[in-house]
Amino acid sequence: MELRQDQMSLNVERAFTAIQSLAQRAIVQEERLARSVEAQKSPRPEFAVSSREGPRSAPPSVPSEVSSSPAVP
Repeated sequence: MELRQDQMSLNVERAFTAIQSLAQRAIVQEERLARSVEAQKSPRPEFAVSSREGPRSAPPSVPSEVSSSPAVP
């Protein structure tokens, strides 16, 4: 009878340790995700600016190519 209780206590302790470990991993992952989301939020305006600059610089180059093409023939 005592052996069973010892085994049960050991099983409960292992389960508790496993739950603690999983909870700690979940906390770490949640913090990592929160930092990742924050990091994605801040560069977005920079990317939006650079993507806006890209199309702005592209249209002037397209007409210059178009205007140079008729001049060649």
